[in-house]
Amino acid sequence: MSDHGLTGILLVGGESRRFGSPKALARLGDETLAERAWRLLGAVCDERIAVGKGSHGLQLPFPILDDGTPEHAPAYGVLAGLRAASDDVCVALPVDCPLLTADALRALADARAVPQTGPLPGAYERRMIAELERRLAAGERSLRGLIGANLRDRRRRAARILSGAMRLARFVLLLPLVLVAGGCGGSTATETETTLPTVGQKTEVRVYWLRDGRVWPVSREVDTTGGIVNGTVAQLLLGPSDKEKSGLKATSAIPDSVSKAEIDVSSRVARVKTGDLPRAALSQLVYTLTQFPTVDSVEVKGKSYTRADFEDLTPLILVESPLPFRQVTSPLHATGTANTFEATFNYELRDPDGKVVAHHFVTATSGSGMRGTFDFTARFTIHRSGMGKLVVFELSAENGKRIHLAEVPLQLSG
Repeated sequence: MSDHGLTGILLVGGESRRFGSPKALARLGDETLAERAWRLLGAVCDERIAVGKGSHGLQLPFPILDDGTPEHAPAYGVLAGLRAASDDVCVALPVDCPLLTADALRALADARAVPQTGPLPGAYERRMIAELERRLAAGERSLRGLIGANLRDRRRRAARILSGAMRLARFVLLLPLVLVAGGCGGSTATETETTLPTVGQKTEVRVYWLRDGRVWPVSREVDTTGGIVNGTVAQLLLGPSDKEKSGLKATSAIPDSVSKAEIDVSSRVARVKTGDLPRAALSQLVYTLTQFPTVDSVEVKGKSYTRADFEDLTPLILVESPLPFRQVTSPLHATGTANTFEATFNYELRDPDGKVVAHHFVTATSGSGMRGTFDFTARFTIHRSGMGKLVVFELSAENGKRIHLAEVPLQLSG
């Protein structure tokens, strides 16, 4: 591949009617499929563009470029991405290939490979724009065969091999959904479809502790044998680990006397039967349960709560990814929410020696009293691996001092 850079085009899709709900918002572990694909592109590409249908109003932590047509075909998204790209070579990735690896994307880019016998992911060049426009004008929507005349045999072989790998990635994702849809009827199927881990698997989730009296997420691995929601709350009731207590000063407001909870999720409400909980403990419970796409609110003792009810117990800058103690390599990809003055804040990434290796300012989607989302990528170089930290803070409008500062310890690898 040339040294002229690489643009990633994320095809977020639309309503996903056959799936039952937007695929982009389905979750795998502690992130949505859209977030996972966006992170994957960030690890490979110099530039990322998300393309979709703006009218569908998907709430994602990054902007979506409308493909400019009411027609539903991936080719329109690829064309819109190619037109907007800064680089000559682009890799296109749909949200529903979560098992695809960074190495596979790099191989596609290196080969300029457009799979000829499988699903959509592939590498495209801006010089293909005219040919793609001609095809679409003629009513031909397939991306197969969209290859340059100088494509070598090794590129065709790479395309075929990667096509099989990506078809398997989609199959692994969709198989449990097909089984659910085939074996269940009624309205519960849609809620189950977006919970991707099947019974008996282990998956990663977030639980929320308190840092300086405000919620903060950490990672937990749960066994889904008893259901992912029940497994997650069981982890929450155990309290923070010694590492989290010492490294994050993490605490829990959930009383020791509360050792179990009964949870029923229906109609996007999690109804929880448990002992008496102080308000800070309720904030932990609500944040933990509403990470799941099937839960919009939590009902405890007849009263309903959402995250908005605990704005005063939420950090002004809440980093939800990467989670503390995670191993990260360049580029670091961070997402979360913020409610800062004029929606801006700053970050620094410090290496194991305390040296700043990346810094910039960030603008969230809203602020000044309204919480918004943020998404940024930081490229860095370090001389040795070890425990560093991501530092986020706001600069005071009065005196320029750092306020609302929070640190996320991270294992940095070169």
